Amino acid sequence: MVDVIKITLSSKGQLAIPRRIREAMGVGAGSQLTLALLNDGRLEIAPVRHSVTSLFGLLKRPGEMPLSTSDIDSAIEKELAKENPS
Repeated sequence: MVDVIKITLSSKGQLAIPRRIREAMGVGAGSQLTLALLNDGRLEIAPVRHSVTSLFGLLKRPGEMPLSTSDIDSAIEKELAKENPS
């Protein structure tokens, strides 16, 4: 079944994708989407999906030693404490 929803462009030419469509697509704030203008004038929107191999080297820190699991856990705890002071 095709889910058809009418939306309105903002004065800046922006559109909001309704929640149920975002959830069905598995996208949220910060997600990247591709737009394809089809020959018949329709617009196709699809989420950009990255493969695991595309993430290789993303966290590389040239000249620095790798962080231990303990160091990573400690950094996460510090950031969570900043967000949720008790």
